[in-house]
Amino acid sequence: MPATFDLDTLRALIAIADLKSFSRAAEQLGRSQSAISLQIARLETLTGHALLQRSRGRVIGPTARGAELITHARQMVDLNARAVAAMRRPLATERIRIGLPADALERGLSSMLHDIRAHYPDMQLDWHTDLSAQLVADLDRGELDLAVFKRMPSNGTGAGIGAEPMAWFGCTTVSAAGGDAPVPLVLMRRDALIATRRCAASIRPGAIGGSRARCAALPRCSPA
Repeated sequence: MPATFDLDTLRALIAIADLKSFSRAAEQLGRSQSAISLQIARLETLTGHALLQRSRGRVIGPTARGAELITHARQMVDLNARAVAAMRRPLATERIRIGLPADALERGLSSMLHDIRAHYPDMQLDWHTDLSAQLVADLDRGELDLAVFKRMPSNGTGAGIGAEPMAWFGCTTVSAAGGDAPVPLVLMRRDALIATRRCAASIRPGAIGGSRARCAALPRCSPA
């Protein structure tokens, strides 16, 4: 039976040679040091050659045979990555339906679109903007292929790609008024009041913005 090289083992060999350390290579690859040590031992058995020079437990570098194999290994790993990318690349006739929060239009959507076009010039994209809750529903129904939406940390839906700090904003006249009167609050939508009631009892819906831009503008136009 012909010998076959395992790509994960070749990645381990490359990482060890580059970092000159089993422990750092293990950390980079997300593996245990004992696991990649076993991989290299099996690889040396497969090739019939010592692949790494060691001295007092430290990696000095690859042997002559190790350097030769690493050259081939880099090419094999790179070819594998390009093959996977080619298979994942959408066909020119395929449409990708992407959902974004409405306020994403104000946050560099044009530059993101330019980057996507540069990498995938033949891809056909359908963009949909809506509130995050609606985007999640559309994604669940299969009406979107991909969606970027906002969620609370406690909501496990989707994979987190970033975080936004939360803060309260208002004018000095509100705090100066004092007393127990409820503070008028601008909301994105009416059902957001459910969440705000968990944060503070002395608030009331003063206005419903419906969009990030309107929510930012309303406090400057009215006491709410």
